[in-house]
Amino acid sequence: MKDIDPVTILGSTWDDDEVQRYLAKYGFKKKPAQKSDSVNAFLSSKKLGLDITFKDEQHVEHGKKNYEEGALVLVNVRMYGEESAMGYEPFKGELPHGLRLEFGLSEVRSQLGKAPAWTDKATAKARWDFKGYCVFVTFDKPQKQIRSLSVQLPID
Repeated sequence: MKDIDPVTILGSTWDDDEVQRYLAKYGFKKKPAQKSDSVNAFLSSKKLGLDITFKDEQHVEHGKKNYEEGALVLVNVRMYGEESAMGYEPFKGELPHGLRLEFGLSEVRSQLGKAPAWTDKATAKARWDFKGYCVFVTFDKPQKQIRSLSVQLPID
């Protein structure tokens, strides 16, 4: 079975069928816990190299639809590479847009078909903006390999 592209489920709620299939593929069975002082709820696995962030519907500015009160909306999926400074194992699933963890900045730019909308050479980060979502990539310092890749709802 082909991986579900996380880009296609951004803005969907936790209980959406496609979100549930994506979570089940990676062994997440429980609803993400939301602390009382936070608008975010997280699912995380260092072994899988994967972090998933949901946000309370009241705080979602760019979503797909009107949400039920209290819904948790998928706003970010982060996949980690070999050089993760956070102690995550490399992500083993398919990355969006045909990207690969061994890609550097030039390969990512070529694969995405455009220059990043924002870069920070000091932190080796870049962002590409697309309709309805953005892609963040953190590279190793020579920008020759992906450390983490996130897809998320747009930022303002």
